[in-house]
Amino acid sequence: MNLEKTYTISELSAIIKKSVQSCIDGSFWLTGEIQRFEINANKKHIFFELFEKEKEKDQVAAKINAVIWESTKTVISRRLRDAGNQFILRDGIQVKFLCKLDYYAPSGSLQAVIQDIDPQYTFGQIALARAMTIERLKKENLLELNKSLKFPLIPLRMGLITSIGSAAYNDFIDELARSGYQFYVLVFSSSMQGKQAEIDVPQGIKMLSKSREVDFIVVTRGGGAKSDLACFDTYSISSAIAKSSKPVITGLGHEIDVSVSDLVSFNYLKTPTAAAEFIVSRVEELDQMIDELAEGIAEKTEDLLDENNINLEKISEKLRYKSEKLVSIEKEDIRKSADFIEKSVSKRLGKENNLLFKYQSMIFQKGISLTNLTANYFSNMIYKISNKAQIIAYKTRLVLDGFKLNKFMLFRYLNGFQKALDDNDLRMRQIVRKRMETEENYLKMLEMSCNEFDVRRILKKGFTLLRKENGAVAKSVKDIAEGEHLFARFHDGNAKMEVEEITNE
Repeated sequence: MNLEKTYTISELSAIIKKSVQSCIDGSFWLTGEIQRFEINANKKHIFFELFEKEKEKDQVAAKINAVIWESTKTVISRRLRDAGNQFILRDGIQVKFLCKLDYYAPSGSLQAVIQDIDPQYTFGQIALARAMTIERLKKENLLELNKSLKFPLIPLRMGLITSIGSAAYNDFIDELARSGYQFYVLVFSSSMQGKQAEIDVPQGIKMLSKSREVDFIVVTRGGGAKSDLACFDTYSISSAIAKSSKPVITGLGHEIDVSVSDLVSFNYLKTPTAAAEFIVSRVEELDQMIDELAEGIAEKTEDLLDENNINLEKISEKLRYKSEKLVSIEKEDIRKSADFIEKSVSKRLGKENNLLFKYQSMIFQKGISLTNLTANYFSNMIYKISNKAQIIAYKTRLVLDGFKLNKFMLFRYLNGFQKALDDNDLRMRQIVRKRMETEENYLKMLEMSCNEFDVRRILKKGFTLLRKENGAVAKSVKDIAEGEHLFARFHDGNAKMEVEEITNE
């Protein structure tokens, strides 16, 4: 039986390490995308991963562990500083490292030990990704889409995408507050760099685009390394800005470069403060325009008042003349009506008194005739039974009682007629009084209407009435001449004056 040789783990690890070193002798350049770097960036030794994605797919094709020893961190930092600190090492960026391959026995893993970095490679990858994004946006006709939107006339309600509490947030809000205008800001807090920003920012734009509380959107952050801002060159953020249904303003902290997001936005500014200043300036322009319009309206109103005041005096005089004439006519009509009513009442009362006297006479005559008839009747009766004293006395009482009865009926009828006459008299007096009150109220109303257009009331407001020596009203400088005497009427008196100089306006 042939037994295979037995190895310990350490022996096997040593063989693997030797084999690896023999396959790749010395240092070599390795490209890939950084992953899991940020969670270890502050440790003594930085352990992370480098991976490669499949072309046209967002899947990992291969990856390898990597490490930057503490002694090498200074070399990497100096290299990035010499390149202008245009980016920092973080997850998601393409890098080119000088490294050597090593097998780490304690963890049983193969790893790339980083020795140096080529910053120009990363710059090139960022530029390449940017160019590809711009080309795609151009093919989809998205580069000018957001610019075609109409910016609100009164830009007071906005949505803000930034990191709440950051310097960019505070600079932007403070600048708006200093303006004194009442802005409404709906904030969507977002990561503003790296892979998470590529998720948060499009979500914020989508949400604020649907909100009825905002009229436009601001995306802003502070400055930083070029790699920090690389996410704003990606298709996910730039296309979201381009497709927004509301104008988007960017203030991404670029002092030199312009991101793709800036290119597709409605307008871009260098900093958060500059973005706020732009918004404030639009409100100030509107404020100034409103002031100018108000001033123009005031001037036009004054011109119209001046034109109308020229005819006011003439109209006032005509109205006063017509009003006085109308009042005079109405007073005469009222006087005639009063005379007519008085005569009619007197005539009616005369007829009623004559009729009453006639009825009184008739009733009195009838009462006498009835009394005489009754007396004759009972006289005959007394004559027939004159021999009976008791019957005579009885009939005599009857005669006296009958006479008293007829006299009572007569007075009762006269009193009823007198009451009806008094009622008619009272009713006629009420009719006359009511008519007089109506006419008097109508007259007072006419007098009040006339007083409203009284020229003296107009003069009390500061106007002056100028008349020439012939009594004509001077309405224009064309009606007068230098050296001519004019008579000025004020609300509290008159003045005579001489024209020294005439100036046309």
